[in-house]
Amino acid sequence: MSPQASSRLALLRFPLIVGVVFIHAYGTSLNFADGSTVGLAGEHAGADFVRNLVVQGIARIAVPLFFLMSGYLFFYGGSWSTPRYLDKLRSRAVTLLLPFLFWNLLILVLTAAAQQLPGLQSLFSSDKLPIAQYSLFDAVDAVFGITRTPIAYQFWFIRDLMLLIVLSPVLHAAITRLSWAVLVPLYLAWQFSVWPLPMPSVEGTLFFSIGAWLACQRRDLFAVDRHGRLIVLAFVPVMLLDAALTGSAAGALLHKLDVLLGVASTLVLSGYALRSPALVDRLIALSAASFFVFAVHEPLLTVLRKLAYRLLQPQSSALVLLLFFAIPLLTVLIALLLHALARAVAPRFTALISGGR
Repeated sequence: MSPQASSRLALLRFPLIVGVVFIHAYGTSLNFADGSTVGLAGEHAGADFVRNLVVQGIARIAVPLFFLMSGYLFFYGGSWSTPRYLDKLRSRAVTLLLPFLFWNLLILVLTAAAQQLPGLQSLFSSDKLPIAQYSLFDAVDAVFGITRTPIAYQFWFIRDLMLLIVLSPVLHAAITRLSWAVLVPLYLAWQFSVWPLPMPSVEGTLFFSIGAWLACQRRDLFAVDRHGRLIVLAFVPVMLLDAALTGSAAGALLHKLDVLLGVASTLVLSGYALRSPALVDRLIALSAASFFVFAVHEPLLTVLRKLAYRLLQPQSSALVLLLFFAIPLLTVLIALLLHALARAVAPRFTALISGGR
């Protein structure tokens, strides 16, 4: 891979993680342990459009693009073989499995402890079983996400990615032998939300497979550059329409087009970012903290949101919108500070729990 292509992938990681944080801050109301709900209910046109634009129009690009990049990098370079597959499994055990286990076990223990403290009990939702009442299977399920999302629920992405990696020999055989006969049905299953498996998700399977196909075919991930302006110009109106039509039947169909154009536009715009060396240096430097921010943003984001909603009792769309922007950005800032502190105190351990990053 050329240094330029490598830099373009690296500089995308941190902005995409910020997008994930905003996705998880989308709601306008929060439930508390006493059964109360704080925040706004119903529709609020102006604020809803802004939130939909940020989350549904833009941030939702992050997850499929991460799967696309993961599939591409997993299959990129070299011929496919059993030794290479086993080597990649060993590598991903360090970069994915160990952090996955660490963070979910940590959140399980911290949540169980917090649920026993009177001052924090009110921050938990009343419709969830306390961890003290978990059976052994409940605890295992909470860590691995067998019938649910993992307790650190953002790690459903890592869970699905690990499953796709385990299944990569099957995907490789299907993609190289059948190609479009695999990708087209996957696309249709994603477009019309028809998928029989609880995991991995159809979105993850599709975009990981597209990345795998591009790598196996020795295609340039940034070949979209040749049509860059046209792609971005098409993306802007679709993005705005997607935000305006969120929740409608037409919006559900349009959203998938928004994601496809958004993924391609983001790859294109990464090339324009190279024109600013200072921006590239800053984003690549921040990319080292991307996994850590991903790992700690929940439950940190939820705690900050619940504290803010309990304190401010937002009843206006303006205040809810202000909190929608302020709390995710504060969450990212705190996570970056924690990462810097962790690296200063225990750099090797921090690298281990951040997937070797």
